[in-house]
Amino acid sequence: MRLWLVATIAATGSGCGRIGFAPVAAAPGGGDGGTDAASRPCGSGFGFTAAPTVAAGPGPAQIVIADVSGDGRPDLAVANANGSSSSVSIGNGDGSFRPKVDYPTSNSPRSLALVDLDRDGRLDLVAANFNVNSVSVLLGNGDGTFRPKTDFPTNNNPYSLAVGDFDGNGIPDLATADYNANAVSILLGNGDGTFQPRMDAVAGANPMFVAVADVDHDGLLDTVVANFTDNTVSVLVGTGGGSFAPKVDYATATSPNSIAIGDFDRDGNADLAVANAGAMTVSVLLGNGDSTFRARVEYPGTGSSQRSIAHADLDGDGKLDLVVTNNATMASVLLGNGDGTFQPPRSVATGTQPTSVAVGDLDSDGFWDLATANFADDTLSVLVSSCVP
Repeated sequence: MRLWLVATIAATGSGCGRIGFAPVAAAPGGGDGGTDAASRPCGSGFGFTAAPTVAAGPGPAQIVIADVSGDGRPDLAVANANGSSSSVSIGNGDGSFRPKVDYPTSNSPRSLALVDLDRDGRLDLVAANFNVNSVSVLLGNGDGTFRPKTDFPTNNNPYSLAVGDFDGNGIPDLATADYNANAVSILLGNGDGTFQPRMDAVAGANPMFVAVADVDHDGLLDTVVANFTDNTVSVLVGTGGGSFAPKVDYATATSPNSIAIGDFDRDGNADLAVANAGAMTVSVLLGNGDSTFRARVEYPGTGSSQRSIAHADLDGDGKLDLVVTNNATMASVLLGNGDGTFQPPRSVATGTQPTSVAVGDLDSDGFWDLATANFADDTLSVLVSSCVP
């Protein structure tokens, strides 16, 4: 069984070691825009400092951090929802980035992933196109450039995309949250960058986000879906072969639209953190390890309409933290206590309407940094850690 991270390429390292790039095996915290790997311990100065912004295309909706050029330095990729492209900005390894290069997708890509779909050792780009019910696959050349797209059908209005090996054959498959179909599309991969016709699994009303993890410890990947109109998350337990058991719903606060999966209480089970656009809160649902979850506990964010959430051990204390963006001009960092509870939010300034956040070591100093996609001003904010060892 394999799991591929979607919102940021996996990172490994702990203690005083450097952070590096590597694929991630299925574990709590995979596939949802976070990482369980530790940064260097932050001796003092915890916080984030703005680096120069990076230009994106129209309406950047989701940002991904990965080394697409093969030089060992993290790069940025973003889906431009108000156009028909994804933008790639190659990193210099010091927190700065070269000017973007745009690659055509189909119309209104709202989500993307970077993953080796054809098993040639090079990262490929896949984008979910909201307006035309498809995913675009752009095979990578390994130098930060991509070949022309090939499209594969989904159900109606795919809003979010996740990657995992749902049938256990070692080949990455795709899952999309299809907003106006109330469903999840499953596209099994052929291992050459092409996909089989979709299979559908029933979700709740207007699913906006899909995340992937093994939430019941059976070795099969499961999906968790945020249902915007139902005010629920749906857990769909994998049964093998790319199929899933009927959904089980758990209540969140109002209008959930993003999910992070991680082991927040350090008991070895997958827990959920959900950003709620309507309630301006984060719902945390601790897992029991058998695909069931305890009742939610709410934590405040800052500003209005919490939009995107990710997790990482941002301060290097061995406890997972949360970062969540809002609909204004900031992100919130909620440091974890290691028992499934979180401290009050700390605000970090971003561009306007940051709809997505990703975590990575952008300046090669061994500390986790943040990048946000700012929907309203067509920019990417780069926020480098100010930690001192």
